[in-house]
Amino acid sequence: MIRKHFFKNGSLILATLAMLFSSISCKNNGNNSANEVKSLSFTLSTDTIYVGSSDCVIKDVVIEPDSLENKEVTFYAENPNVASIAGYTISGLMVGVTNIIGVLNDDLSIHYSLPISVVEVPPVEVTGIELSIEKNSIYVGETLRADVSVLPYDATNQQYRLEASNDNVSIVNNKISGVKAGPVSITAYSVANSSIKSLSANLVVKNVPATDIELSAGATNLLVGESTTITANVLPNNAFDKEVEFKIGSGKEDTIRLSGNTVTAVASGTDSIVAYLKSNPSIITELFFVVTNVEPTGIDVSASKTTLYLDESIELNCTVYPNNGFNYDVTFETLSGNNNVISISNSGVVTALSAGEETIVAYLTQRPSIKTTLKITVLNETNPDDPFGDDIFTEE
Repeated sequence: MIRKHFFKNGSLILATLAMLFSSISCKNNGNNSANEVKSLSFTLSTDTIYVGSSDCVIKDVVIEPDSLENKEVTFYAENPNVASIAGYTISGLMVGVTNIIGVLNDDLSIHYSLPISVVEVPPVEVTGIELSIEKNSIYVGETLRADVSVLPYDATNQQYRLEASNDNVSIVNNKISGVKAGPVSITAYSVANSSIKSLSANLVVKNVPATDIELSAGATNLLVGESTTITANVLPNNAFDKEVEFKIGSGKEDTIRLSGNTVTAVASGTDSIVAYLKSNPSIITELFFVVTNVEPTGIDVSASKTTLYLDESIELNCTVYPNNGFNYDVTFETLSGNNNVISISNSGVVTALSAGEETIVAYLTQRPSIKTTLKITVLNETNPDDPFGDDIFTEE
């Protein structure tokens, strides 16, 4: 049986072997001639291996004479930093040259060695590069992954870079993101050899289309005279075209009035506001409004003064209760039914004509039962503070 051992200091072992051999020779006193000559030899499957490989084996071990009872042999590398031995297998550890030594355990003077070189693994050159992407179109803001393979698969330098033909996309690592609409080509280049590149992958970046509109308002139940603001939100939020137009559902302003994005209640009833995408009117939504009319319960009329000089004019102020913001039409008349003392215009301007008293009656035009009165006194003199002798209020 042949035994394998490891030794780290080949020089020390060789020196020891020499001393033992000299000692044995002296003790035998010339009896060596009676003994058979011993010898050891072996071969290596290769004299050169790569760093990190175990491609060399010790073989063809021959020990003479064949009649020896103990044929155990120890193998070791003279420089254990360059190569190591496990069994009959030699592994390269670092670049260098060392001797593989075999020693007959029964007679340390019998040894044999062969050199072996350990070299760097030669680089595997890049011969090609392949590129594929998940699909040939994406939306702005969407991201897809590029798959790249450097050939051969065991090429030493597997690094590559991706380049786009324009700024329609951005590339981070292997992620391609749409930036703006338009066509673009993606190409992969080998870092080891920039002349080696993939076939270009063509990609089209598209704007995100709108799919829906959300329409809301501050309130959808309004009193006559009230106003509210409508807001349209185009979906998805990253849609490219967000221009929305509004119109009244009935096409009339009988119930609500629309100005920009402001809805005003005009009269009791139900109507809607329709919002649609300007570039694609098929994307449309509708919001309904219910308008309730608050019936007026009273009217109040006042003036800056109620005693007038001849030819003096004043303007009446009217307030309808409750005040719901709606402008009601008001009619003015004299209680006597004539204009002997005063005259009243449709807009409520009172002019003193002659001395006396008159009562003004003011009522809602569409609801005459809701009315009030105001007494006016006209003096039989002109205003002494009026340099022109009269005070004329001009109605525009």
